[in-house]
Amino acid sequence: MTSSDPDRVREKYDGDDVHVLAEEQAALRRVATLVARGAPPDEVFAAAVEEVGRVLPVDRASLGRYEAEGAITYLANWGARGRFPPIDRPLPLGGTNLSTRVFETGRSARIDNYGDASGSVAVAEREGESAPRSGRRSSSRAGCGA
Repeated sequence: MTSSDPDRVREKYDGDDVHVLAEEQAALRRVATLVARGAPPDEVFAAAVEEVGRVLPVDRASLGRYEAEGAITYLANWGARGRFPPIDRPLPLGGTNLSTRVFETGRSARIDNYGDASGSVAVAEREGESAPRSGRRSSSRAGCGA
């Protein structure tokens, strides 16, 4: 999940595309280096979310894993200040929020006014002073084939 301010989006991308590409590549290299060194998953997840938060024009970012029983477990959060959903504690899906929408549809989703969101995930995401005003979330599936 990311939460963004439209003015920051314009600032970031209204200029030097080569500079933006260089920032993205450097971020990817830093995370890849951690993976190559065998860093523990929680360290890699935290670094990846921090890099996303620094490269994209967002105020906060989170990484979560969908659970078979219809819940999401946050693995890492990043933001300048405030409280975030708890790490490693499953939150039941349901209500109107980005995590539930993405889980149900398998597609990216957007909410323009997070004040109208509902469900346990929305409550956890709204707590604290860095609560998202709006948000976008995408899904990617990772796994091992047999």
